[in-house]
Amino acid sequence: MVFSIKILSLSCLMLKFNLCWKRESFKCESIIGTKQFIDQVFSYVFGDGDPNPGIEEKRWKMIGLYIALNGSVVTAEEIAPYLDPETTGKMNDESYMLPVLHQFDGQQKVDEEGNILYHFPSVRCTPLPRTNREKEYAGRWVDQGIKVDKFLEEHQWKFSKLDDKALDFVAATIRYNLLCFVFLSFVLRETIFWESFFSQYLVRPLLLMYVIYVVSFKVISSIRWCSIRKRNAEIVKRNEAREECPKSLESPDFFLMQKLLSARTMARMASIGNDRIVSSSRSMDH
Repeated sequence: MVFSIKILSLSCLMLKFNLCWKRESFKCESIIGTKQFIDQVFSYVFGDGDPNPGIEEKRWKMIGLYIALNGSVVTAEEIAPYLDPETTGKMNDESYMLPVLHQFDGQQKVDEEGNILYHFPSVRCTPLPRTNREKEYAGRWVDQGIKVDKFLEEHQWKFSKLDDKALDFVAATIRYNLLCFVFLSFVLRETIFWESFFSQYLVRPLLLMYVIYVVSFKVISSIRWCSIRKRNAEIVKRNEAREECPKSLESPDFFLMQKLLSARTMARMASIGNDRIVSSSRSMDH
């Protein structure tokens, strides 16, 4: 009698849940649309990939363009917004310029005041007419037709590109499957069939595989959610540090102003030297 009551109670519970489930399923048909349900589950569990594809290529492109637009001679403070400074307080250490020197075959130069500048002879671009250039801030000229962002900005990771309704639908599917497992296990345990040979060597292993399969969806997505929170905190920290770097260039102190102007002077001298070399080679050809 007790067993019958248990079965009846659970059956009513499952029937009620199943009716609610079907009602929600019909509502979710418009949510699913043309996307397959398996794609939504994959997005929920594994996400949609790196939000910053090709970030390193973009970084070097921005640095190379900045160097070229500023006459192939720059300061470390100008390149810092495109790198990964941990905090703006560590900008006095210019060791972060070593990868840039290696990437663009650059050289360290020291001016008369003892300032360290960076010369990249292999990174040059054809200068545009003076009318096409404008002064953005002290020591920096940029071409109006060629824009380069003031700092490298990373995009934060998203748990999924699905909207909230679709995410709720997938989560409800996982919960529904877990409830089905609990119900089925409870019912079978109350029967003689549970102790049979067929149950021990086929049904129980299948149920175990089934629950591991369903639970793994929730476990993986939960671990990924925690990982995303940690990654995004690091991205926010790097973005804030990069965004802070150009502010010192926009309102430089006396020493940084002298350093920037020295870099521009060295760039002009290097340009004049290259022009003389080109003129001499042309004269020899004639």
